[in-house]
Amino acid sequence: MGGIMARQQIQKPFSEQRHRLHVMRAQKITSEARFLLQDIFEAWQLKLALLDRPFVSALELSAMPPMAESLGIDAPHVQHISALEGSYDLIMAPLLLDVANDPAMALRRCWEHLQPDGVLLTACLGEDNLRDFVQAVMHTEMSQSQGAAARFHPRISLQDIAGLALHVGFTNPVVDKDQLSVRYQHLHSFAKDMRAHGLQNSLTDMRPLTKTLLNEINEKLLGPQSMALRFEILHLTAFRGS
Repeated sequence: MGGIMARQQIQKPFSEQRHRLHVMRAQKITSEARFLLQDIFEAWQLKLALLDRPFVSALELSAMPPMAESLGIDAPHVQHISALEGSYDLIMAPLLLDVANDPAMALRRCWEHLQPDGVLLTACLGEDNLRDFVQAVMHTEMSQSQGAAARFHPRISLQDIAGLALHVGFTNPVVDKDQLSVRYQHLHSFAKDMRAHGLQNSLTDMRPLTKTLLNEINEKLLGPQSMALRFEILHLTAFRGS
């Protein structure tokens, strides 16, 4: 009995293998549909201007196309948190926590590689991201069957991301949010945008959409008279103490 229990592992919410495949496909896309990253870029322009300090040893951590040069920052670019080496006065990590099985560990790794007074800029989709659409899809599926499958990633709240940053050692974390509304004609268009960001479904327990459910989503929840889908982006600025 003890041996069986010892071999049991807690299932991670995200499939790392599936996410790697999504990222590899996203990297091959030449797309202007990365509107979430564009919002992050514009927010970081403002934040860097407000920080008003030079950064001489910055790093960009992202699986998506680099944005540091466009921000006027000279920074090497690494794609995975396991590749972090050295110490930096600025780490820019868009979408770091969106498919992190251990968000606290991801933040802690960044903290460990910051110099005293170093700054972390990161952003992720928040707890209220697509809330109305998620609930509508769930109710639609429940009306067709005995239950609803998990079809959207769990998200972190504004309060929790600030608390995690403090927990792993950061000081003075500042979290703010943006909301973007987008109206889609078809679920395919929504999936295309998520694919360009590498953010399609990476859940470990993933079930495909049935044709019946897909048709009902397109007919009742999307289209020219449909609700606009509301994206919530949380922006975290956190500091390693001196």
